[in-house]
Amino acid sequence: MTKRIICLLLLLGSTMEPQTRKSLVDEHRSGTTHTILAVDSDDYVYYSHNPASDNARRDGLLGIRILKSGTLEIGSQLLHKRVATAARRRTLPSGDILHFVINWGFEGDLGTIFASMVVFRESRIGKVDKILEEFIGVAVTKFELGDFNQDGEEEVIVIGREGKHYNLKLFTIQSAGTVSKTQDVTGEEVTTIADRWPDKDALIVTVDNAGVDSRGRICSLSKSYPFGGTSQKAASRRLTK
Repeated sequence: MTKRIICLLLLLGSTMEPQTRKSLVDEHRSGTTHTILAVDSDDYVYYSHNPASDNARRDGLLGIRILKSGTLEIGSQLLHKRVATAARRRTLPSGDILHFVINWGFEGDLGTIFASMVVFRESRIGKVDKILEEFIGVAVTKFELGDFNQDGEEEVIVIGREGKHYNLKLFTIQSAGTVSKTQDVTGEEVTTIADRWPDKDALIVTVDNAGVDSRGRICSLSKSYPFGGTSQKAASRRLTK
């Protein structure tokens, strides 16, 4: 009886102990600064500056680790010391599959963690080729796939942030399975609702600070871009507060 009670107490103690184990993806040291990119026991991807122990404060959450896109093992395709948090895929008429994967890691000698989007093409016989990679930024706020402007071709929208500015990148999927970047728009604010309400007149809208007018009012400059358009096609209007 005594042995059973002891075993039960040990079991309860182990189940109540906080799960603080982590899997280290990569780390960067510069002077007295130590930054880690890690995955916890619940698959949350995070970074932490100057981690003293497993209980160190997390400075930012980047998403949930994913290991597969369909049947494709993502980890075996990514560069070493990178971790994926989101994926979209599209099966082509040929049967090949395009995988769009958001992944994180340190860039060069910088102690900052950046996201990139990498595109893999998986053939019907299982051959995998990386066909595109694009830098996104220190944050990803939108990542969607669909025919947003109703032109018969599907696009991938990715909005990232670097510093004070946001950047929307639009990638078009051609019927043959090639993927090309068709638009790149930057602003202090960048928005679109095309992923929620696809429309042939879909717009990308930016808002930037335009200083103060003669009456002391704060001004902003808003520009609207058609999907696939350029800065020369933007419609501008001045906003005041």
